[in-house]
Amino acid sequence: MNRTKQIQELLDEKNLDDSFVIGFYGGGNFGDELLFEVLQHLFYARKYTRVSYLYQHPSGYQRHHNNLGYKPVDAARKWDILRAIFTRKRLVIGGGGLWGLDVNLNIFLMSFMLFISRILLGKEVYLLGVGYYNSTNKLGRVSAWLAGKSANQILARDDESYKNFSHLNRFTYLSDDIAFTLNEVKEDVSKELAAFEENVCRIDEPTVMISLRRFKAGRGDGYVHAVESWLNAHPNTRVILALMEPRENDPVGFAQLKSWQRQRGNAVVIDFDYNPLVLYRFFKTYHNKLAYIGPQFHVQLVAHLAGVKLMPLVYDNKVAELLRKLQYDNPLKLENISPEHIKQFVGSKGSA
Repeated sequence: MNRTKQIQELLDEKNLDDSFVIGFYGGGNFGDELLFEVLQHLFYARKYTRVSYLYQHPSGYQRHHNNLGYKPVDAARKWDILRAIFTRKRLVIGGGGLWGLDVNLNIFLMSFMLFISRILLGKEVYLLGVGYYNSTNKLGRVSAWLAGKSANQILARDDESYKNFSHLNRFTYLSDDIAFTLNEVKEDVSKELAAFEENVCRIDEPTVMISLRRFKAGRGDGYVHAVESWLNAHPNTRVILALMEPRENDPVGFAQLKSWQRQRGNAVVIDFDYNPLVLYRFFKTYHNKLAYIGPQFHVQLVAHLAGVKLMPLVYDNKVAELLRKLQYDNPLKLENISPEHIKQFVGSKGSA
């Protein structure tokens, strides 16, 4: 039988103040910024004051977050990172499907750093709401071994991750993704929400939000072609075309969205230039008018939590595990999507 523990239960039993929080924050990816936004509010609600966090571009922090008084550590300043590791008592990995399809050298280096910090420096290490998937490669498995052996406790966000981490560390618990606690965050983003609503115009009729995602080696080409064919065949359906990162991070994707916009008179294009809580509040406000199509793990989760009709798309084990947890039957593999699938989804009623 799986042992379970949610992040609030861990925070009830263990004070995680005096921590260096590590994630891929500051790169502009919606999911990473959402995880950090939620986690810092969970810490703030506990009145933690001694928290540092790794951030790729601290000068752009306020683009996506309000300052809660915690200390950024620039990911480009290696000595500052070492100083944070040495001075903080605890290292916290704040969510994400790190050990999966998208594993890279940075994740290996982070995992190795955790191992050294625990074994040689005696630091406490906590992995919160993390994912370790069978779809990863050899580098990912080695990285997960290092991270798993380093941790005092692991909160695995789904069954597959729980099974994999349990083989490495007996203090592994089945949990949820950190973003499942979104509703507990009470931050006032009303001004940002009003600006967002002005950008997308009034939602007074059924509207489909469609997002793009960068994939390695053109893995998303079939999805792009299916969306384009559906858009061309349904010129009267109102759409929001979204990039879930800033436009400068993916100029090719943004150009694709603008190209689609020019071909129709009822489309708006947005990129990720707002607090991630804004999208959740926007979805909640207009859930009965909106439908969402897109491959991103955390946008699918936010749409579901807000009650928006969701087309369940899978490109990796981590998304399959999420949709299984959310009880979506027969999710569609991204490479198999067709314009007809989109037509059937948009024309259906209720949740997918």
